[in-house]
Amino acid sequence: MINKRKKLLLTTILIISLLFSFSIILNAQNEVIPTRIVLTWQSNPQTTMSMTWRTEGEADSLIYYKPQNAENKNFKSIQAKTWTFEGTKYWIHGSEIKGLEPNTKYISYVKTGNKKSDEFIFETAPSKSENITFLAGGDSRTNREDRREIMRRAAELDPDFVMFTGDFITSPLSESNWEKWFEDWSELMITDDNKRIPIVPAIGNHEVKGGYFGKRKDAAFYYNNFLLPGNEKYYKLNYGPDLTLLNLDSDHTSLVYGGPQIEWLKKTLNEDNNEWLITQYHVPGWPSYKSFHNETSRSIRDFWIPLFEKHNIDLSIEANDHSYKVTKKIGGLKEYKQELDQMINEGMKEAKEDYDPEEDYTPWNMPELSALSGGDWEEVEGVNTTLEAIDELVYYTSLYLIQDKGDIDYNMVYDEIAKSTLFNNFWDQFPEHFDAYNENGITYIGDGGWGAPLRGVDSPDKRWYLKDTAAQYNFYEVNLIPDDKTMKITPHIWQDQNKWITLEGFSVEH
Repeated sequence: MINKRKKLLLTTILIISLLFSFSIILNAQNEVIPTRIVLTWQSNPQTTMSMTWRTEGEADSLIYYKPQNAENKNFKSIQAKTWTFEGTKYWIHGSEIKGLEPNTKYISYVKTGNKKSDEFIFETAPSKSENITFLAGGDSRTNREDRREIMRRAAELDPDFVMFTGDFITSPLSESNWEKWFEDWSELMITDDNKRIPIVPAIGNHEVKGGYFGKRKDAAFYYNNFLLPGNEKYYKLNYGPDLTLLNLDSDHTSLVYGGPQIEWLKKTLNEDNNEWLITQYHVPGWPSYKSFHNETSRSIRDFWIPLFEKHNIDLSIEANDHSYKVTKKIGGLKEYKQELDQMINEGMKEAKEDYDPEEDYTPWNMPELSALSGGDWEEVEGVNTTLEAIDELVYYTSLYLIQDKGDIDYNMVYDEIAKSTLFNNFWDQFPEHFDAYNENGITYIGDGGWGAPLRGVDSPDKRWYLKDTAAQYNFYEVNLIPDDKTMKITPHIWQDQNKWITLEGFSVEH
């Protein structure tokens, strides 16, 4: 009897041990199942494709691929890199496939350990001029059902890629926020014929701890989950022989001005770019709802947009305001910036020549400085226009800064006058001084309606640069037609959260 009990006990222990071991093996296998696949580019979209995916466990990873119409049924494979970072339980796997043929569809799948994903298709960019279709939008945040509906609709249009202007999620270091977003993108941004849609992402304030003026480590989830060109903060992509995309960082981990990004932008715009030039970034230079005078928007207008005009940018994509926006064709900022630069450089020079260390140049001792800064330029003798007032403000501000700081430079003077009421009020009068309604100007679209909580908008009557705006979820379909030298822009509006409306749209001619 005792022996029978011992045998039964030993048998029970053995069964439990086997079940436990099987459970460990099964869980270990489940941990490395590839999920949340995202396609990007790090270099030439004609001959490369980059992709990442996630697992809960670490294991050897590979990417398999072959041309869809290849007679050879064997897949090629490349080794993927594997990495993780502080704040996540996941392992990220990814690599860049090189040596692909242009304008070709490939069948692909990824594998981690002995677990592989379903097969899918990706497509390379054309090497010859042909029509291109891409989508533009941003600010998906964590209104999950809203953004999922927008992703469903976007995939139906079968675009070549999506330009996404940032604010993917709400909490930059929330793993659950990010994993749900990657889950939605991987599940929904795939066409009926199984083609995955690549994303060209820009960073927004909700990708960065603190929102603005952060470092790479403050946007760990963004930078670790997308494989991007160059330094990954701001970059250029040539999609085929006709279209150049410039992706910029609006003060989130790179300064709009006062840092290396502005020098990179100048250099890149001076290069031999494709015929069509499109920029995207998160914070709008031309807001539809938020403050027109916020520091980043002001810097974009003063430092980026004059360069856009100089180099004939065709379209600029903005976000952040959670609305739908199309501007008029805006010009004149190149000439404005030239005049402002001249005012600052000459004003500083004159102030340095006139500076007397025995004098007191503080605002409370210089009524001209106080009046000009406050916008009351009519009180200053000899000043007859706002532009003349800004010129005088530069001079008096330079005197004060020399006394306060010693040596001064352009950025110091600019930063100080940009805080003034006079400088901010000037923008309401901008069309009176410069050729603002210019048929050769730039159209700006946005303002981030990919599912984030909608906000109110200011009507075109209140903001002179707006052509059309509304508190609606939206994205934009952009069709580039090289033969006609035309770009057709079609807004898609999700009205009342139950019906899609495709607006008539408009064309931009090169």
